[in-house]
Amino acid sequence: MKELIEFIEYLDKQGIRLQPDILSGFIKLKAKQKTLTDKITELICSYYHTHLGLIRFGGRKRHFVEPKQVISYFLIKTANITTEKIGIILNCDHSTVTYSNKVVKNMIETDYNFAEKINKIETLIETL
Repeated sequence: MKELIEFIEYLDKQGIRLQPDILSGFIKLKAKQKTLTDKITELICSYYHTHLGLIRFGGRKRHFVEPKQVISYFLIKTANITTEKIGIILNCDHSTVTYSNKVVKNMIETDYNFAEKINKIETLIETL
């Protein structure tokens, strides 16, 4: 949305005015489109039977931390966005995102049940 406002201001400086109906149609279309990031976070939240608000502000309890770590792992792996942006989505620092990715990789190697969960989530993500 910030980019849209900056673009409109740029057009205004250039003397180009957009008609209100065109602009409102574009905003509605943009609001309806879900990004891959949104789809991945929603899918993982539904897999863990929680929602993003609880994960973002849930604290250090395991049932909040594990989905948060898994989301950061899959966003790094599939969405190709920076750790800073993932940190903004998950309300944490970029170093926490990097650490979460490392933790999930180690858990996949050492915990068979956790590796099975990750494989199930990965197959669900591939269907998006």
